[in-house]
Amino acid sequence: MITKFGAAVQVDWDNLVKTIRGKNLTPPEKEQLNTLAGGTDANKFIIRLVYAANAYAAQLSTAAKFNVSGSTCENCKANAFKHALFLIFNAEPFTLEIASVLAAAHEVGTSGKNTEMDKKNNAAGKLIYEQFSGIGTPFQWIDRVKAATNQGQYGMVFIKDGNEVSTTVVDPTCP
Repeated sequence: MITKFGAAVQVDWDNLVKTIRGKNLTPPEKEQLNTLAGGTDANKFIIRLVYAANAYAAQLSTAAKFNVSGSTCENCKANAFKHALFLIFNAEPFTLEIASVLAAAHEVGTSGKNTEMDKKNNAAGKLIYEQFSGIGTPFQWIDRVKAATNQGQYGMVFIKDGNEVSTTVVDPTCP
């Protein structure tokens, strides 16, 4: 098992460390997390660890609900799911307002169809969280976001053949 999954574990570990150190963060993302931490190094570590853990949980949940390719694609249906779920996972410890600010900060410096798609799916995550009044277990959130993705609810979209389409459309990348 370790031999088979060792490379994936190493990549996940490296990404976690980079996020904790701030190397995987956009400057506005880093600024927001530092503000949230209140300026102390110990708090920065904890806040970034929570943020990185939420990203990892969203990615693993995406792989479980779609497939491994879907968990790492940039513009497929699974990416729509991952963005909405990551916002919800961040709303749990930080508040919905802060999660929304962090999601917007993550997109700073990028543009194009993928960025617009990400923004719409972040907004969908916010709507899903609000619909359930912020109440749910991680597994309930995962199932709710998956259902919304399958039904194309809350404006969830992905890019197919260069065009933005509803997540109700079949995506061969991640069935």
